[in-house]
Amino acid sequence: MLKFFFYLKPCDAGTGPHVYVRGSHKRRSLKHQLTLLVGHPADEVLKVYGDDSPVTLTGEAGLGFVEDPFGFDMGTVPSRTPRLMMEVGFGVSRPSRRRFHGEPVIR
Repeated sequence: MLKFFFYLKPCDAGTGPHVYVRGSHKRRSLKHQLTLLVGHPADEVLKVYGDDSPVTLTGEAGLGFVEDPFGFDMGTVPSRTPRLMMEVGFGVSRPSRRRFHGEPVIR
């Protein structure tokens, strides 16, 4: 599967930018391999992948990026106004009914 994201409004540090943990899609710890659909605290993830692994994506409206959903990603908490982004996913298996890491399955 691949996920495509597009900012629909400009996104900076105050609007809750998207963060991807570099390298987390290809070298997962055993615990993270066994809990693919479970959210993990940021400090636990950074302990495994390193403090320099997060990539914060900011930019103008229209900025797009592609990500491997097997890696760790998160939206940060906005301090000024929430971000607005579009997400499109393509894959070969049925879509997950789960919406966000750590939240219950929506039925």
